[in-house]
Amino acid sequence: MTLTLQDRLQRDGLTADFLAVDLDESLIEHAKEKTRAMTSTTTVTFQQLDVMDERLTRRTLDAYLDGKRKKRFHLGFCLSVTMWIHLNHGNEGLRRFLRTVSSRVDRLLVEPQPFRCYKSAVRRMKRLKCADFAYDPVTLNVRGNEDVFGLVDAILFEECHMVPLVSFGLTRHWKRPIVLYKRKADSDCNDCVE
Repeated sequence: MTLTLQDRLQRDGLTADFLAVDLDESLIEHAKEKTRAMTSTTTVTFQQLDVMDERLTRRTLDAYLDGKRKKRFHLGFCLSVTMWIHLNHGNEGLRRFLRTVSSRVDRLLVEPQPFRCYKSAVRRMKRLKCADFAYDPVTLNVRGNEDVFGLVDAILFEECHMVPLVSFGLTRHWKRPIVLYKRKADSDCNDCVE
């Protein structure tokens, strides 16, 4: 998706630098290979990163921003990641993640997975005889979409000083909401960072 967005911007005569991170090193390597095969100039940096390692994440993001002489990213994307962080690190882990990311961006595009995805992920792990997640929807007090979306929205609003700017509705295939948040005008979000 990052390369598609960059390509679209270039076709429209716009330029942007991207830092794309993922926990899965094989996905990062695949993206790097795809980038090398492209004929256009790329301004995408792919890096494997465990975003739950707050110190490493801050160091990585700050080093990238320093190299660009920027304080924050104009836009951050959290697409299809909140559920995995939530199931593996609980409510507090989700809070830490959103605070860390939101403190480094002016705007944040979020696509939280609905409750049915939580149930499906738990069933899939059982079916594959994999270890259970550290948390399950019951211990997280997640019982429906309103709980999931409301929690993400509340964390971003109350703890990260971000307000919803635009709701793009539901994605076509997965039926997930996509909401663009922006930093409150009177906040530089320094108090979000632990």
